[in-house]
Amino acid sequence: MTPEVGGALFPACEGDSVMKLIGQMMLRRARIALLICAGCALAALPLNAGVLWYNGDGDGNWWNNQNHAPEHQIIWNDFVVDTPWIVESVWSNDSFNQGLPTQATWEIWKNVPRGTFVAGGANAAVTLTLLSGSGASAVYQVEVTGLYVTLQPDTYWLAVYPDNNTGIAVTSETTGLNAVGTPPGNNGNTYFLDYYGNVDPIGFDTSAGVGGDLVGPEPSYAILFPPILLLGASFLMLRRAKAKVMAASQSC
Repeated sequence: MTPEVGGALFPACEGDSVMKLIGQMMLRRARIALLICAGCALAALPLNAGVLWYNGDGDGNWWNNQNHAPEHQIIWNDFVVDTPWIVESVWSNDSFNQGLPTQATWEIWKNVPRGTFVAGGANAAVTLTLLSGSGASAVYQVEVTGLYVTLQPDTYWLAVYPDNNTGIAVTSETTGLNAVGTPPGNNGNTYFLDYYGNVDPIGFDTSAGVGGDLVGPEPSYAILFPPILLLGASFLMLRRAKAKVMAASQSC
């Protein structure tokens, strides 16, 4: 007598070996299903990108960039997000005629000059990195780190201005040398906010940037259905096969 189990023929008294084969097949199917599910989860994780946008190196010209002192002025540069971003740092490249700042204010806006506030922070600790020069002619990257801001595809404006109470801060103008992303520091779609609250275009770009990660595409949960069905069918087959093996073993 050779009963049929799960579509395969085997001797009636070899139930243990058949169950072992079925178990191995179940394990393979479970691994495939888990790999598919893991792939869907990984698709939604951030992709390490580093510099997301950089307007370009300074060209030797300067523009006031601070929110204190008589030379009050805040610069907003535009940048384009074409796939979701996670912003982790922002910076501007500045020079100081007296003392160095320990804090800065940063802002991200939409719809400038009308203005829709997106994210920002005041009195944020900064990391200063000397880029070139020395003394009053030294150029520093004034960077705010430790951020976590998600931006959806759109056009935004960034301002990073030192809280410099002891002197005048000026920011580097740029024409887009070594730029990253869009626009590359050459479209002049830049605005400034003056001491009296006026927002006006300035017609050129200044050196600033955004760092962080790209967000992977949202997973399609329909992809999860095949592995779930595969697991379910495998467990159902195992139960039926086990019942047939037990019935066949009783006749040995």
